[in-house]
Amino acid sequence: MLYAVFVLLIVGFPAGYGAFALTHSREPKERELGGFLLLYALALAGGYFFFLPEGKTMGARHTFNVPVVIGLSLAVGFLTGLYKNLRRR
Repeated sequence: MLYAVFVLLIVGFPAGYGAFALTHSREPKERELGGFLLLYALALAGGYFFFLPEGKTMGARHTFNVPVVIGLSLAVGFLTGLYKNLRRR
């Protein structure tokens, strides 16, 4: 269960906010922060795969994989950033 919390908070949140900052922001500093957060999340996910290669954080019935978390976080962050950009115009 601790791995699931690690994946959600430490990997998923920076990936989602990084994607949001890259798509929504117009300022270079915020885009740089978004890129750094994406790099940070991918580096943590790489370390996670090194120590737990199968990527499963829960039992066999309730599998929770790191690629799913990163993919969903990136999709949600990217789509909300695009939505905010469309609403701003």
